[in-house]
Amino acid sequence: MARRNTNLVPTAGLEVASYGILSPATTTFDESESFWTSGITYENLDAGLVIANGAIFGTTADTTEVTVVDNTASKEHFKLYYPFDVKASIKVSTFGTNPAEIEASAKMALDIVMQKAIEREFWDGDIAKLLDSDNDNRYLASASSVDVTPTSGTAVKVRYGLALLEEALGNASVGAAGVIHTPRVVGSALNLDKDGGKLVTPLGNSVVSGVGYSKKGPDGTNAGAGKAWMYATGPVSVRLGPTIVVPGNLNQAINTSINEIQYFVDGSAAVTWSTTDAYAVLVDLTLDYA
Repeated sequence: MARRNTNLVPTAGLEVASYGILSPATTTFDESESFWTSGITYENLDAGLVIANGAIFGTTADTTEVTVVDNTASKEHFKLYYPFDVKASIKVSTFGTNPAEIEASAKMALDIVMQKAIEREFWDGDIAKLLDSDNDNRYLASASSVDVTPTSGTAVKVRYGLALLEEALGNASVGAAGVIHTPRVVGSALNLDKDGGKLVTPLGNSVVSGVGYSKKGPDGTNAGAGKAWMYATGPVSVRLGPTIVVPGNLNQAINTSINEIQYFVDGSAAVTWSTTDAYAVLVDLTLDYA
C-alpha cells in the first residue's frame, strides 16, 4: 500500500491582476464606520459649466462671445452614492491547520478579490439596481451611458472603437483626460503603452482592462459572440474601508462537532467618476483577428 505524502510545501502566491481599476484610480482609505453607513456625496466637476471665447477689442459686433462648452443641461454638481460591501469567507478542516494562518488566508483572499469585485459592480451595477429609486449610484452598463457606435448595433474594430471613445472624451464638456474601460479580451487586442503600473492610450488616456468587467452594454445585456462593449468616463475615484474579520474570537470560529474552522471577512467600497457622462461603443474582436 502506497504511503500518502503529508509534507506541507509552499505554493506560488497570488497577486492582484495588473491594469485593473485600482491602477489609474485615485484610491483613498477611510476607517470611519459612520462614513460607510450614511452614504457619500461627490462632485461632478463639469456640471453646469459654461465656457466661451470672447473678443477683447477690435470688433463692433453685438455678440462678442462664442460658446465653447455649455453644460447647463447637467445641473447635478453634487451626487449621492451608497457604498457596497465586498465579502469573502474560508472554511477548512481543523486538522493540520493553524487558525492564525486561516484567518490570514481569508484576509488575503479579500485583498486579492477586492479589485475584481469593485470592477464587477462598477460595470454591471448589480447592487446599484437593488437600491431605492432615489439612489444615484452610477455604473457603466446603464441606459445613461451615451452610445457612440456609428451605426447602432453594428460593431466596429477594436482600435476604431478606442478612437471613437477618445473622440467622445475630447468633445465632452471640458475635454479633460479620462479613462477607457475594457474587458480583458479587448485589452489584449489593443496595442497599448505602459506608464508605470497602468495602461495608457497613445493620446495619454488611462485604460482599465478589468478581470471583473463583463461584456454588458448600455441596455444591460451581454454583447453577442465575438463582440464586447468598451466605455469611457472621466477620472475614477475608489474609496476603501477597513477589513473586518468575523468572528473575532477563535472559539467562535471553530465548529468542534465537525472539526471545521471558518472565518468571514469584508470591506466596504465606493467607486465614482468625476464628470457628467459615460460613453459606450460596441466592438467586434473577430474583425481584428481575422
